[in-house]
Amino acid sequence: MENNSFWSREFSIYLDLIRFSAALTVFLVHASFDRFHGAWLHIDLIGNHAYEAVMVFFVLSGLVISYVVDVKDRHWTDYTLNRMARLYSVAIPALILTALLDYIGSNFSPDQYSDYCCQNSYPLLRLMINALFVNELWFESVRPFSNAPYWSVGFEAWYYILFAFVMYTQGRLRVALVVVGTLIVGPRIVLLAPVWLMGVAVYYYTKRKRLSEQVGWFLFLASFAAYGLSSYFDLNSFFREAGIELLGKDSINMLMWVRVPYAWMIGAIVAMNFIGFFAISHRFSILSARFGRLICYLAGITFSLYLFHYPILQFITALTESISLSFRGELIVLVTLCSVWLLGLVTEKKKHVVRSLIVRVIYFFPTGRKLFKRSMPSD
Repeated sequence: MENNSFWSREFSIYLDLIRFSAALTVFLVHASFDRFHGAWLHIDLIGNHAYEAVMVFFVLSGLVISYVVDVKDRHWTDYTLNRMARLYSVAIPALILTALLDYIGSNFSPDQYSDYCCQNSYPLLRLMINALFVNELWFESVRPFSNAPYWSVGFEAWYYILFAFVMYTQGRLRVALVVVGTLIVGPRIVLLAPVWLMGVAVYYYTKRKRLSEQVGWFLFLASFAAYGLSSYFDLNSFFREAGIELLGKDSINMLMWVRVPYAWMIGAIVAMNFIGFFAISHRFSILSARFGRLICYLAGITFSLYLFHYPILQFITALTESISLSFRGELIVLVTLCSVWLLGLVTEKKKHVVRSLIVRVIYFFPTGRKLFKRSMPSD
């Protein structure tokens, strides 16, 4: 993550570490599933924190996008092109790879692709819906084949759009665009928006005010204690069961709102952690100096790890179905991690290439040339 005028290098490295740790957590939780022969991971020592890790991503996203708008992308055309390049550099390859691997893998092991986790009806329409990030509007959830983690991209993309409406427009136009955008996305995306906005709040709070070191340590350590208590008392299940009691199971499946209070709580804990660390980040200069480059490198393949891992886990499991190996689970994880790393080198590390391609496609059309004139390449 790039530094700016008031973020220390240590704080930037910490955010990168959190980003990679959240993606790795999602991967480990999924890799521990019985369907992937993951009992060897002893996930009980780690816990099932995949949903919480996604909420970490939301807070991080709001924080980083606020920085981008404030410091780098001063015009909406730059913002739009950079966000499209960021998303499509990984999302499109992930969708294509998922469809291809699912098709091949289902020929090796149909049972591995026969349950709910692998939706494959109307494949071309399914690909288009997910490529346009309209896969999670209102009460629908259109999964791109076996790629279960992709759902959150359908939330984040719209947070990018809605935030752009607020930051790059004014007056009645701003109100109209936000209202229309809210009506388009529906209640599920809107209800989780406060988690993303907590990241925005962290950015502007840390920009305008620096806490004392004592308060910083308190917030930093208290955030871990709060999350520990949440896990110990299993508040995630508590909110779910309370919702079942109040609304019934069918309503929960439709609205999914019962997890919203828990998501808000996790978002607040993460925001508290970031604000606290910001005040004490200078105390971690040695760790930043020794491990900063490695952490930055790992953070650079985080999006790839998140979007590629599940279909690859599925595929390797199907491919080795007929092979009797005592270390099958370990092999599946190792091959998946190596594959994600290689894919990250040709997708996430090449965002500039994707941006250039998007610019040239837009430049081909007169209307696009007019709208994006300031961001077009020179002839």
